[in-house]
Amino acid sequence: MIMVSGLTKDDDAAIDIVESSDGTKFFIPHVDDDIKPKLHGKFKSLKEAEATYREYADKSDEVARRNYQEFGDVISFDGTFRTNLHCMIFVPFLAVDNHKSSVVVGSALINGETIDNFTWVLRAFLGCHGKQPVFIITDQCAAMRQAIPLVFTESKHRLCMWHIMNKVPGKVSVALKHNPEFNRVERNYSENTIDCQCKFFIRDGYLCRHALAVLVNDKVDRILDRYILRRWTTDLIPVQMQSAHVRYKEGDTEKENSIRDVYTTVDGIISRARNDKSLIDKLRDILRQFKVEVDTKIPYDDPSQQKKDAIQEHLGVAVPDEVDILPPSGIRNKGCGTGKRLISASEKVQKSSKKPKRKCAKCGQCAGHDSRNCPNV
Repeated sequence: MIMVSGLTKDDDAAIDIVESSDGTKFFIPHVDDDIKPKLHGKFKSLKEAEATYREYADKSDEVARRNYQEFGDVISFDGTFRTNLHCMIFVPFLAVDNHKSSVVVGSALINGETIDNFTWVLRAFLGCHGKQPVFIITDQCAAMRQAIPLVFTESKHRLCMWHIMNKVPGKVSVALKHNPEFNRVERNYSENTIDCQCKFFIRDGYLCRHALAVLVNDKVDRILDRYILRRWTTDLIPVQMQSAHVRYKEGDTEKENSIRDVYTTVDGIISRARNDKSLIDKLRDILRQFKVEVDTKIPYDDPSQQKKDAIQEHLGVAVPDEVDILPPSGIRNKGCGTGKRLISASEKVQKSSKKPKRKCAKCGQCAGHDSRNCPNV
């Protein structure tokens, strides 16, 4: 394990960078042993267990806290449309970092998308981070719409842009796109500002192509400082908290190139020798022999067991032999379906055509009518 100094709320903790057997490195916030729950530990009461894990979560999830501190001006949250292994609905809180990647700043498990559940989740989220977002984005869930103003009194609630843009072609005239007023750019030389009517900068946080075209035309070779938001700067988040790809810039490119070459070579051999069984058998024997050498040099460890052991060690809790706390039952979420697929009109016609036709009691024919609407009466 490599210890690297990092940043936490108190600026006195450390960051553990763990390297797995396959060379993958991942980040774990370091937490003092007196705070970390003990393996096979027992609690006197439910309150003591809750207090212990609250303190542990408060100290350990520094990455989510730092991401929310820097990028928490706009967040989105939504419930998964299917329940997970524990029959609970997973509700993630997401933000967008300075690499335009989604980062998780919080999550919760609830047993239903109700106003009370969302209110509880939002209050717990606010208690963890201590400040409200400027904007919160959701879908058209009625329960969310009513729960948000109860907790986030200072935030502005907006609907998801993806849903809105899907409806724009049917709601907005095509002529608007070619309207010169819609794409008009104004440049104030005395105050050194630029404003485009498309409002791209207000929406996404950087200048649109219309504004950039005007600046290029004015021979401006550097974007104005006022239009470079702090959230897009590269050194905003400490490197220790970045993803492994960003943290380890040396990233052994030679090894990655070698892996790609192996894939390409093997694929090329199989493509050319596909119709020659003797060559394919020879390649298989060579690979099997090489696999024996690899197994001797690098003992195989079950990845799922590795992950399970790492989680147990990190959380301080082992999976019990007998589970006496079962997940709740009867939880259903909108969108999870009824278990029956929709039947198309053609299938209905085929199904009805296979049914035997009723015999009319009046005319004695099997013509698809009965005595009430018989044409011969």
